[in-house]
Amino acid sequence: MTAEEVNKQLLEALKGLGTSFNDSHDHNAQIVTELKAVIRKSRPTGGQANKPPTFRGDSHDDIEEFIQQFTQYADFYNWSEERRRRALPLNFDGPASTWYNTISTSVTDYSDL
Repeated sequence: MTAEEVNKQLLEALKGLGTSFNDSHDHNAQIVTELKAVIRKSRPTGGQANKPPTFRGDSHDDIEEFIQQFTQYADFYNWSEERRRRALPLNFDGPASTWYNTISTSVTDYSDL
């Protein structure tokens, strides 16, 4: 076998490796794209689903519904009573926040709220 024939065979082998590498890269890129799509679909939209509800205390707001939603959220994340007590006022806005600020010094546990 001549040096020219060896070079030709090496070039062909390298081309084959390059094609194999490109195919593998393309396949991996496709898998990454598909995984990103799955992750995107599984994430809450708008960032709202991963936050507890807020309560303003306006006349049309339903305190029972808010407490139920907050409790479900806290249960999902296994929050302790102390964490619930500390987190609840963070979800008050407007009149509810004003109300909380007037009673906050007397609140010692979650059930007091």
